[in-house]
Amino acid sequence: MAWWDDRVFIVELPVSPLHEDLVGGIRRAITDATGTGRTHLARHGAPNIGNRATLPDDINARIAFLLPDESFGPVEDLPGAVLPPGFSWPIFHTLKVEIGVSQGWGPPIQQQGQAGHGTLNEKADAWRQCPGVDYVLSIHVSQGVEVREYRLDSIVGGQFAVPNMPHADIDNNTVVRFDARRLLGIPPGGNLPVGFNDPVQFNLFDVVDPIIQRRRRAIRLERAIRAQVVAAAAADDGQPPRRRQRPKPLMSASRHEQFQESQNELDAQAQVEQIQQRAGDEIHRHRAVIEETSTALRLDVSGATRTPTLLLYYFQRRIN
Repeated sequence: MAWWDDRVFIVELPVSPLHEDLVGGIRRAITDATGTGRTHLARHGAPNIGNRATLPDDINARIAFLLPDESFGPVEDLPGAVLPPGFSWPIFHTLKVEIGVSQGWGPPIQQQGQAGHGTLNEKADAWRQCPGVDYVLSIHVSQGVEVREYRLDSIVGGQFAVPNMPHADIDNNTVVRFDARRLLGIPPGGNLPVGFNDPVQFNLFDVVDPIIQRRRRAIRLERAIRAQVVAAAAADDGQPPRRRQRPKPLMSASRHEQFQESQNELDAQAQVEQIQQRAGDEIHRHRAVIEETSTALRLDVSGATRTPTLLLYYFQRRIN
């Protein structure tokens, strides 16, 4: 979403499975490419940065409530990282990612007065003016996945390093590279964290192509299902309603009766076995009680020990 002239515009449909798969794939690829995961380069998702007191009104109007698809920046208090004036760590983003499925590139950046809200070109031009942003990675994949394109804009001093750079097709040789210090907000010559890759790079084709292939399979399946529905409707056209047939029984009545009798016998046998088991457990329990009682009933009177033999005999007779 984006905010212009006190209005909210939906510039992309995030509920699109293709869009969400692409966002997730790029997110994982960048994190994995750092060499240290999320230890030094944080993923910030799609927050807005809000109005910044250090920015003029015209820039605030463009970027304050603009939501990227993903954003990255140094973790809080990363040694060597320098915060832009008026920014806090959660909104210090060195890389913005924009993915367009419903939206494409739009008119060239120098013609933004003619562009519609939310095109990839317009959003890249807006992020160019955001302090701290060094890179904007824009990717366009059409709904039918016939088109797959990208552009990586490098920003120096609030300007594109290569003005009017065209977007390019994503092929199997498309490698995206980032300067490690610029990603982490560390000035040139500063020390990088141990283990952090320089440059940070990954093959964009290896990320995008599997997602596109899955989408193509889904499209083929959806088309096949629609074709079956249309064919079934055409076959039924003009035909009288077919009576619903009663399902055939799996066995005859006599066979079912025999099966039921055998099942009843098995159930009865199981019940008998359960009763016998409970009886055996009860006998075992009573024998244990007798053994304990035979010891407890030994009486010591004036040094003489008497055992109530008749009582023990009675208990044993009851059990046996």
